[in-house]
Amino acid sequence: YFQVYTLKHDVTDIQSLMPGLILAIRKVIRLKNLIYGLEKFL
Repeated sequence: YFQVYTLKHDVTDIQSLMPGLILAIRKVIRLKNLIYGLEKFL
């Protein structure tokens, strides 16, 4: 017996993604070494 959970997020306006994209780029630029996994990054 298996359960499948699907989460879907539709974006109609690309402008809503820009603040998060800019923040991610700024954080990645500051990195000195490779980080594996989002939990360590957040």
